[in-house]
Formats: sequence, structure tokens, C-alpha cells
Amino acid sequence: MIASFFVIEKGKQSLLGRETAIKLNVLRLELQVNHIQEVSVFPKWKGDRVKLAINHNIKPVQQPMRRIPVALKVKVRDKIQDALKRDIIEPVNGPSAWISPMVLVFKENGDI
Repeated sequence: MIASFFVIEKGKQSLLGRETAIKLNVLRLELQVNHIQEVSVFPKWKGDRVKLAINHNIKPVQQPMRRIPVALKVKVRDKIQDALKRDIIEPVNGPSAWISPMVLVFKENGDI
């Protein structure tokens, strides 16, 4: 393919379009990317004090984990990583008195 284009001194914008650059072998894409989505941080309340009413007469419950189907492990891992990036959840380092298993719920679109 032959293409004519002009080079502008101190230019700040590419003059070649994506398709032309690929055809001229000056651009090679490994993955097809339609758009890049910025990860938004989950909104939080800051500076507000919260008092939790805890009944200390209730014994903490530590429920066993539920098994995740092998076919869904990657999808679940990706959802957890997304929730960590968006600061919706945070890792627990150390023992916890209360343990509740994760419950997978399927949306109408097949997502979890």
C-alpha cells in the first residue's frame, strides 16, 4: 500500500489513521480494543462516626466456604479484583471472629 501524508514540525497529533498505520506496518495491535474504561473508585463517607450496636452475648459464627464451580473461578477472581481496585472491599489480614461465605448470584445477562 502507498499512502501520502505530511509531517508537521513539532506536531502533537498522529497524522496516520489506525487502519492506514496498520496497513503500512508501522502499527501492530495484539488485542482489539474498542475503548478504555477508567476504573472509578467507590464513593465513601469520610469523617462520619458510626456506632454499631453489638450484642456481645451472641457467639460469633464461622461458616465454611462454599465451593465455586471451576467454570466460574476466573469470573469470580476478576470480580473480586475489580472490587478491590474500586475500594469496595478490602483484604482481611489475620483471623476474624465472624466468617460468612460468598454467595454467587447470576444476573439476567449471565454476569455474576
